Amino acid sequence: MRRACALIAVMLASGCLANEPQSYGLSFGSDAASPVVVTSVAVNGEPVGMMPQLIDALSDQVMPRANSGSMIMPYPPGDGRTLGLDVQWVELLTRRAYRASASVPVAALESDGAGSVDIAPVFGTGGLMRVTSDPVPGPDGAQPIRDLLLVCGTREPTLDADFAADPGALPGLDIVLAAGRPAPGPSACPAAGG
Repeated sequence: MRRACALIAVMLASGCLANEPQSYGLSFGSDAASPVVVTSVAVNGEPVGMMPQLIDALSDQVMPRANSGSMIMPYPPGDGRTLGLDVQWVELLTRRAYRASASVPVAALESDGAGSVDIAPVFGTGGLMRVTSDPVPGPDGAQPIRDLLLVCGTREPTLDADFAADPGALPGLDIVLAAGRPAPGPSACPAAGG
């Protein structure tokens, strides 16, 4: 009994709660009218070490929606119930920067059954961030969709950036800039402009 209590105490002190995942997969998506550059991400307050990443996923037109590739990382300690997600991004075509935070129940995330969960922010126009965790396609090839949260990002005008000014700055940026884009529809976010 004492050993079990000591083991639980060590696990709690180390931040490793029994119901927390061991790792997570992070990927991104964006709607056709809204390619973005993700500039900063933190999970459970721990920054994800990454350079600015161009996301042009056509998520409203093709599956899987978050097709940027997935980064698999050790799960940072949290409260055991929720995954905290903080993201900053710049809409490539409007040059507007946004920041959004979300708290997602770990139990709602797609899990591989071996201790890893998946989370994928998918960006829309006007600062929209859909937090998704789509299940793996079934045997029939159908792709289920799981939107967990819709979040309207907060405008961050001091972080606005014109990535188009240097098409060689990010891999594939010149190709994305040359591609035709559908006109953005109305944003689900009320204060999309500015």
